[in-house]
Formats: sequence, structure tokens, C-alpha cells
Amino acid sequence: MSTICKAVAKNERRVLTVSSLHENIEGLQNVCLSLPSVVGAEGVGNTLQPSLSADELKNCGTAPKSFVRFSSRPVPSYLK
Repeated sequence: MSTICKAVAKNERRVLTVSSLHENIEGLQNVCLSLPSVVGAEGVGNTLQPSLSADELKNCGTAPKSFVRFSSRPVPSYLK
């Protein structure tokens, strides 16, 4: 966390792996992913998108759907 704060405070424009909202990445809309990104005084800047294998691309399509199914379930009373 201190590394991220330092990069912002000193406008280091340093490449760090941080989670941010991506409007469209690999066919997924409006998802937060942790990817290498340039971090500086403006916050998260350009994101470096790694090359993905066919299996990784396939999983990019199925994992978010699983999460949506899970997240739409009612919150257990012990977590409220």
C-alpha cells in the first residue's frame, strides 16, 4: 500500500499491479481486474494488457458469469 501511495504522491508514473475498473477488456464490460498499470499523481493511467492463452481467454468469459450468479444470491444473515 505504501508503494502505491508513494507512486501517487511523487507522481512516479510507476508500473504497479493494481485493481481498477475496465470498461471493455477481452470482451468483458465494466469489470475490475488487477493488471499492471501506470500509477502516478492522476491515479491509475494506462493499463498494460498481457497476452492471454486460449484457455485464459475462455476462463475470462466464464469466471465473471460465475461471480454474477454467486453475487446475486441473498446475503446470509450472519454477514448483515
